[in-house]
Amino acid sequence: MNPSLFPWEFFVLFLLLGAVLLIVYFLNRTRDWARWTLYGGVAGLVLGVGLLLGGIVTGASFDFGMQPVLTSPTAPPALRSRVYTTAPPNDVVREVIIAAESQRSWGRRWQVVSQRMTPISGGTLQIAVPGPLWNDVLAVAVRSEEGGVQVDAQGRSPVGPLSFGGARRSVAQFLAAVDERMAQR
Repeated sequence: MNPSLFPWEFFVLFLLLGAVLLIVYFLNRTRDWARWTLYGGVAGLVLGVGLLLGGIVTGASFDFGMQPVLTSPTAPPALRSRVYTTAPPNDVVREVIIAAESQRSWGRRWQVVSQRMTPISGGTLQIAVPGPLWNDVLAVAVRSEEGGVQVDAQGRSPVGPLSFGGARRSVAQFLAAVDERMAQR
């Protein structure tokens, strides 16, 4: 797994679950079932801390910023702009649409919500990427460049830091899918 794409949502989920179960235990210690909340709470905290330490050990970045994630020619490899020389711009747009619609997040398919193609020169797309309780937005631009057809993406989350790097993972997942589609051509 790419360390910059570490799933921080699970770290937070397990810590919250563990804390809630421990609170339930301390409020109901005299009940017969209370010990199970103690075990569950401790297990949740241990899993949460274990995920946090695992992320730190692998060098994962804490991507809790409000800024959208943008591709660029100088970004890390997973987030670098792509340039394809094997197809004209409108064919690349079609491959981008197919790649986007084949992706899944949180058990649901990604959905292209708007697309605008321009004759011969490419187009733009808006893609809804399902999150746990919200949809992230992926904006994609396909345009002709001197060396071929450039694909850029921008990922945004409506909840900002609460997405815990979800937009970054969506952009990287999308670009990998487009790379796979274009390699099959």
